[in-house]
Amino acid sequence: MWSKNILVEYHASVPTYGIASSPLILGDTLIVQSGAGSGKSVLCLDKRDGKLLWSVLDDPTGYASPALVNLAGQQQIIICAESRTLGLGIEDGKVLWEIPWRVLHNQMPIA
Repeated sequence: MWSKNILVEYHASVPTYGIASSPLILGDTLIVQSGAGSGKSVLCLDKRDGKLLWSVLDDPTGYASPALVNLAGQQQIIICAESRTLGLGIEDGKVLWEIPWRVLHNQMPIA
């Protein structure tokens, strides 16, 4: 099929405890967190060939898998980054809302 080293391809460093999340499969797409900056922290890839469809955010990644939820009648992707939790639009990754968060004593953000 295909494979991709998102850390190398998107110039991300390995988080303290490694990549600790699973991809979210939405139809023909995969949502993954790379932790890379420059608008590449969250990636939407075509699951058939790995082609990048969209990317967003500059946040270091948290330790939680992206999740699909329905909030206020709208399906969206929930992302837990290092210092905030966000709702993203499915089609383009547009930020719908965000809530800042900090783990007690600045420990690792393992949601």
